Amino acid sequence: MKGWLLALLLLLQDADLDRLIQQLGDNSSVRRDEAVRKLREIGPRAQEALEKARRDADPERRDRASLLLQEFERERAQAFLESKERLKTFPRITADLDAPLGVALKELARQSGWAWDLDDLPLDRNVVLKGKDIPMIEALERIGFARRYAVLGEVHLEERKPTAPGVYVDGVRLSFSRRTWSPRGVPVGTIFETNLEYAFDGDVRWTVAGIKTERDLALENCAIHSPRLVYVASADLADPRVTVKGTRLWFCPTPIEFKEPKDGVSWRSGTSQVSIEWPFVRVRVDAALEEHLLKKTLSEKDIQVKVKPGREKESMGGGVGGGGGGRFGGRFGGKNLAWCGCVNQPATERPSPPPMAKERSVKIGSSDLYVLDDLESISITFHKPVDDAFEVVSPPLK
Repeated sequence: MKGWLLALLLLLQDADLDRLIQQLGDNSSVRRDEAVRKLREIGPRAQEALEKARRDADPERRDRASLLLQEFERERAQAFLESKERLKTFPRITADLDAPLGVALKELARQSGWAWDLDDLPLDRNVVLKGKDIPMIEALERIGFARRYAVLGEVHLEERKPTAPGVYVDGVRLSFSRRTWSPRGVPVGTIFETNLEYAFDGDVRWTVAGIKTERDLALENCAIHSPRLVYVASADLADPRVTVKGTRLWFCPTPIEFKEPKDGVSWRSGTSQVSIEWPFVRVRVDAALEEHLLKKTLSEKDIQVKVKPGREKESMGGGVGGGGGGRFGGRFGGKNLAWCGCVNQPATERPSPPPMAKERSVKIGSSDLYVLDDLESISITFHKPVDDAFEVVSPPLK
């Protein structure tokens, strides 16, 4: 019975694919675009049908099938690139060390590919680092460092005093605590505090997804202080665990080359698109990002042009390329304070959000000297925003 149903399903899918392939040559541009969108959603499963369509007699069908196949190949290459860059951004360490700090840092550099700034570090201090497949943020903390930041490709370390144990995922450290809420001296509930730090160039969006003892507990949030602080209206809780869900936003340096570029030509991967709209390169993302994050995707120095032979100008003027470019707090007063610190009751309105944007335009540095037809190619290093989901559960909180 199951085999028969599977065969029927495959036949229906094949019929749907055949219909969409035929629709690529429809007289209506709207229906042609609809077929492209649906085939894009189907993805590589449509590859065999598209390979046949690429040899079709109809030029519309043939051209659109070829473009979709190119997109699928680009997505495969992008996925491979992101998997390699993810390992560089979030390296993991396996070590069995009881040695001077200098020796430990050399081993971490060997495994991660990171280069260290060793100035003013106590390299003779003995450290112990033992474990398998440890996120780098945890490995650094174990040997006494808070986080890392990079300047011109070299990693700078900041020493850290011992802190309460944390829970780690790649690039992120979380710590958890609880305390009883006792207005007027009477215990009425429990405040849970989650602090999050991250050690990479990007951002973390997160929320407390739940708190559980032997059952799931009802949470109260504050528009200002949550997710760092959440509240449960019970003071007697046995070993509660906090579940945090979130995404890490990081940037994958992605090379893009437009040969013999034309106005309007574009490159797309996932939710990001890069287009030549002379004299600009325009970045578009499907979901709006905070402006300061969108700026990280592209700057003028990420754009290089190659001029056709015989069309070079004597001076490049400004040049090709060029310049370009934990979050906690809150204090409130008043006699009647809610569990989060707001006056009278938890806030219900969020603070004004930061400026958001879905587009960014960067002017091509040599556009004052050349027209688009003078260029043999435009090469771009696009720092593609990538979202990686994570989920962690705290140890039982006493």
